[in-house]
Amino acid sequence: MPGNKKKKALRSSAKSRQKPARKNKQVKPSKSSKETSEEPEHSEERYRALIDNSPVCIHEIDMDGALISMNAAGLAMLGIKKESEIVGMAYLQAVCEKDRERIEKLLDRALKGRSSQFELTSSGSKPRFFSSCFIPIKSKGGKVVRLMGVTEDITERKRAEETILNRANQQKVVSELGLLALSNIELSELFDKTVNVLAQTLSVEYCKVLELLPDGKALLLRSGVGWRRAIVGQTTVGAQKESHAGYTLLSDKPVIVDDSRTETRFSSPALLRDHNVVSGVSVIIEGEDKPYGVLGAHTAKRQLFTQDDINFLQSIANILAIAIERKKVEEALREAKEKAESATKEKDKYISLIAHNLKSPFTSIVTLLELLSSEKDDPAIVKHRMLIDAVRDTSEYAMKVIDDVLRVSRFESGKIELKPGFMDGNIEAFTVIATHGHLAREKGIELVNKAPSNTRLYADYSLFREVLSNLAYNAIKFCRRGDTITFYVPSGE
Repeated sequence: MPGNKKKKALRSSAKSRQKPARKNKQVKPSKSSKETSEEPEHSEERYRALIDNSPVCIHEIDMDGALISMNAAGLAMLGIKKESEIVGMAYLQAVCEKDRERIEKLLDRALKGRSSQFELTSSGSKPRFFSSCFIPIKSKGGKVVRLMGVTEDITERKRAEETILNRANQQKVVSELGLLALSNIELSELFDKTVNVLAQTLSVEYCKVLELLPDGKALLLRSGVGWRRAIVGQTTVGAQKESHAGYTLLSDKPVIVDDSRTETRFSSPALLRDHNVVSGVSVIIEGEDKPYGVLGAHTAKRQLFTQDDINFLQSIANILAIAIERKKVEEALREAKEKAESATKEKDKYISLIAHNLKSPFTSIVTLLELLSSEKDDPAIVKHRMLIDAVRDTSEYAMKVIDDVLRVSRFESGKIELKPGFMDGNIEAFTVIATHGHLAREKGIELVNKAPSNTRLYADYSLFREVLSNLAYNAIKFCRRGDTITFYVPSGE
């Protein structure tokens, strides 16, 4: 066994001659050839796991336009459980018919190496919206070998965008109709404009304005769009449970009908049945004392009306209600104005008649007094001349007052015509003093004219003298004995 001992010694000596390893040095173990060969397989598994767990549809298309693979999200979009059911199926077969021609062109372009992005919709009564793309997959030589497609369901986003746009459009319509209602537009024209705009905004075939008749038992189709023309302005519906509109009045709130074929709350009137109406919504047009009527929108297909639609329709009904009440007030004011104008005309006629009847006897009195004044030889007349002159002046003034009343009446009725011209203020003052001199003397009041000679005035002769005479008369009436009334022109005038 010595030999063995010698070998052990040699091995021991060899170990002692080896360099000691550096402390703290970490040596990474090298991968075996088996592990290295399995790396691509692990990468493929990770890639497949990412695709399978993606929340969007990822699919592959071969050069013939057939589906090669599709992840779980894509299968769920199509309502398919197993991938094997779609393998080999033409991609265009899964596309809605109305989008097929457009998508086919994009598919051909992608197979030639050009990426594309597009939107498409599903078929059915409740279509969904998708955003998709084609991505060419090329070989190392640059040749397209297949396509990868990525499709995302964007229905909720689309519906949210559509809701925002619809709401903005509805607010615009409310604003425009509100401004129109404030104009001098006739109610019939406003109603016609309203039903047309409502039909377009709510995407319905029929709209109507129903007016509650005075007896409260029926509603008249006052204005509408979509209905046969001959019935607008003629047809009525019941105001009770025999119609959608009548039930709306009874409920005192908006009433929606999803499907009239299954409606049990009220009967469908002939107006709706004859036009195959299926869905609709009605709101009340309020009035000051009682409802004016009902505003309704209807369609021959099943349609779900949202709360925004109801709010929009009620806003329009409120605008119509304000316009209706405004027209009622305007009509009442017009009638009141006509009555007032008629009363004024009657008053003017009465005043004119009374004034003329009074003026005639005063004219006779003045004439007789002038005859008496002309008698200079009769002692009795001479003795009482001052009294006769006073009576004559008073009678003339009374005639002047009557003329003033007639003139004011003509002025108020717009029949007076101004005739301005130049006159001498000094002469006008003397004329008024002469007219009212006897009254002033009786009260012990002095009338003084300090208006300079040749004072040029520009005014209507009759009206100016009337104003000046009235001022003098009122001054005499309210002054006391010993006072002085002065006619003058202010300095600088």
